[in-house]
Amino acid sequence: MNMSEAKTLTEHLMDVHIKKDRCFWNFEWMTSTRALGKCNWKPLGFGSRILLNEDFVLHAEVNEVTEVILHEIAHVLAGPMHGHDRHWSLICIAIGGHPSRLTKSETFEKVVAMNAKYVAVCGDCGDKHYAARLGRRAKAGSNHCGPCVKRHGFNDKNKLTWRINY
Repeated sequence: MNMSEAKTLTEHLMDVHIKKDRCFWNFEWMTSTRALGKCNWKPLGFGSRILLNEDFVLHAEVNEVTEVILHEIAHVLAGPMHGHDRHWSLICIAIGGHPSRLTKSETFEKVVAMNAKYVAVCGDCGDKHYAARLGRRAKAGSNHCGPCVKRHGFNDKNKLTWRINY
């Protein structure tokens, strides 16, 4: 999907669903490496924003982008204190969205892999882990695959070794 189509779609869906406080909400692009979209609340509402990930939009299909937009609009309608709770879920369903996090899509994984500076593969499950920068534990060599640690505990098989992703 191209960016102008995504912007038009976002603004249309905002007009349809955010009726009462539409004047407070704007649309912007973001270049995050770990999020598809974001609902950014400001005090008193002025300058509040819905943001979409540029790279994701450029690589995604229309239905995936629509799903992210509806997800973020549901956050607007639910209010800043609800996160992904039941209230938010019901609103998301009511406006035509699916109440789930969308970061498990193949398109998102492709965008994350494309933008990540570092990659590590779990020796136990084979999952790839991506990072824009390495934290203290990764630098010290004590990073492990989260799902494998929950299943099997800490061991050398699920220890992650980071390398440059080029």
